[in-house]
Amino acid sequence: MLPCSSIYKRLVLLRITMYMHDSQNMTGPLANILRISKLHNLFGRVCEAINTGKVMSKGQWKKLVKETLWKSEHNRWTLSCHLYFNLDTYTQVITSIEPCIWWKLAKIYPGVSKKASVMVGLLTDEYAILSRTGCYDKSLQSQRLCKFCDRNEIESVWHFILNCDALSDLRQPIVKWYQDNLSTSMSVGWHKFLYVILGNDHLCQVSNEDRLVFLGTTFTMYKYRMSLH
Repeated sequence: MLPCSSIYKRLVLLRITMYMHDSQNMTGPLANILRISKLHNLFGRVCEAINTGKVMSKGQWKKLVKETLWKSEHNRWTLSCHLYFNLDTYTQVITSIEPCIWWKLAKIYPGVSKKASVMVGLLTDEYAILSRTGCYDKSLQSQRLCKFCDRNEIESVWHFILNCDALSDLRQPIVKWYQDNLSTSMSVGWHKFLYVILGNDHLCQVSNEDRLVFLGTTFTMYKYRMSLH
């Protein structure tokens, strides 16, 4: 930290004080930095330090800035996801900005990359099931019903993975895992179990070995579902 007698420190304090009283007419790199601090609600901390003389250490300030910018970016990312109706399931499963669990798994087990891509496609509602048909045209909504069972339900990702009778035999490894691990859980019911299967680690912890069971079973169901066309 520069000593109080440093001309550079005095100049910076003077410029910050000037900005506090006339931010519109001030230009330069420091003014740009202060404007960015305003955007992220950090300028008040700068003013507090100037007025009270209580200045955080470089490490404390760096940590505060990092946490604030990360929170701001996370909020912007979350808002962007909510703008797309096909990412409803995705936003329930992926809750932070980091590589998806399926790509992490594919890095550990390169042989499952193709299966992982199918899982990500289901997670983002991009694969060939019927949940998106007729979303904008209500006259087409009847075409969204599953053609392969008699439940009269829209073929959503949830219906496909957990409820379609045509896939009940292939689904048994997933059903057994639920019965052994979550059947008595009050926080994770059958509907929320979909989010666990697709990669939500906050609802309950799942080992990589169990993830491979989910991955293999879902991929087998998907291949069979595609063969029914």
